[in-house]
Amino acid sequence: FFIQTPFVTHLILFSLFGSKNKIRRAYLAYSERILNNFNLKSKFQLTSIQEELQQKKISEYVPICDPICPSQQKTNPSSHGFTGEWIVILNRAGVGRRELINANELVNGLLKAFPDHSNPYLRVWPKQFNFHNKLYEAARMARSIRLLIGVHGAGLSNTIFMRPGAILYEINSYGCRHLSFNFRRWAEVFNLQHALWILSQDDDGSTDNICNRESSTRLNVNDIVNEKV
Repeated sequence: FFIQTPFVTHLILFSLFGSKNKIRRAYLAYSERILNNFNLKSKFQLTSIQEELQQKKISEYVPICDPICPSQQKTNPSSHGFTGEWIVILNRAGVGRRELINANELVNGLLKAFPDHSNPYLRVWPKQFNFHNKLYEAARMARSIRLLIGVHGAGLSNTIFMRPGAILYEINSYGCRHLSFNFRRWAEVFNLQHALWILSQDDDGSTDNICNRESSTRLNVNDIVNEKV
């Protein structure tokens, strides 16, 4: 219930606890309790890579590929495990509503921009991803995400398990800017960064600013990739 209905839960907690700070503490305590029950590390705990960087007093290095650099993409079996600092494209492929139509194109664009798939600091999950009903797997995966890109919907509420400072990049259909209020506040509660991408016009070229929240969205991949780079 909690994971699927963040806005309703937010209203319930507000009625119970009143202030924003109390709501934040309640949310954080709840998410930490779930992680603890699953024997997963706290999202406030440094990763092994972060601990190593801190000990060596150095900054992380993330190689970014410009248009003329050679392809260096590597296949690494560890890419299929729940480890690392992942850029993840969340998509309900095949559902036909609130779906990224060209999600594979976006994944490929990001893989070209971040070609070194063995880099432990920032890597692209090599295919579309979707959270399923297994809470343990959702919590385990979300904790490993640095940047989550996905269409507005209940799946984004799994960011409750993402580490502070991680980025939620919300995609909304044309005319649906107001929907971002929910997850913008959600990100604020969990100390996440929030970004928003919206179509400048509807697929049929109309500019009537009418929101069809169930519609699927085709991204301008260059807009997303260039902004991330």
